[in-house]
Amino acid sequence: GESATFTVTLSSSAPAGTTNAALTSSNSAVAPVPPTVPVAVGASSFTFVAKGATAGVTTVSVTFPAPPPPSVTPPPATTLTVLALPLLVGQIPITPPAISVTATASGTVTLNSPAPTGGALVTLITSNAAIAIPPASVTVPAGETSQSFSISAGSVLGTATITATLTWPNGSTSNVSGNISVRQVKGKESFKDAKDKEKGKELSKDKEAHKETILQKAADKLIDSKTRDAAPGFGLSGTGILSGARSRSFIRPEERPPVEERVLGASRPDGVS
Repeated sequence: GESATFTVTLSSSAPAGTTNAALTSSNSAVAPVPPTVPVAVGASSFTFVAKGATAGVTTVSVTFPAPPPPSVTPPPATTLTVLALPLLVGQIPITPPAISVTATASGTVTLNSPAPTGGALVTLITSNAAIAIPPASVTVPAGETSQSFSISAGSVLGTATITATLTWPNGSTSNVSGNISVRQVKGKESFKDAKDKEKGKELSKDKEAHKETILQKAADKLIDSKTRDAAPGFGLSGTGILSGARSRSFIRPEERPPVEERVLGASRPDGVS
């Protein structure tokens, strides 16, 4: 795909009657050349361009109509070597392979031969932009075989694949890929995890409160039972007034003694306290 410029230098100015020089390529599949190139009268040199088409070697020759200009016998010739366009090789090494949310990693694309003039433009895509985000493209400079780029972590945990593609004007294409993971940092938690944990704490508090309520009810029931045991003839009349007892003392919850202690300090008639 690259072009090479050839310059033919004459030992003296081209005489009158010289109009064109004929060009030939021994392997036009490697590098075709135009059939002729104009040579101006009085010119001491002229140029032409050959464009590489495929990898290989060809010989480019220049001939003139008779009589030839000075110092061009035999016809000048030169060898042109066309190199294959570089391709992406291997995989994309990503360092580190696992990062935390908001962190960055570095990836590298590698060619099997130096990039040509103008460099090699490599496009980059991600399988999931919510997890990892590379730049849209990276250029391997002319003469170089590799180039690094930065990858930013997204806001979602998981693994994404970064794919690099190199396409040349002649249609040759190559691609490589690499994986990167975004993980939770040890000692830190995501908003969702924190929210779930807080919800768990609230549920635990509700559960403990419910347990305390059940225990309090059990204690109240036991206290009522001991109160009945301590009062002779204790019972309920049809009007709800205690029969056989002068009065009933009500103890507020915060003043109630522990369940395992005696509730009444007074002695029973039979001497049992």
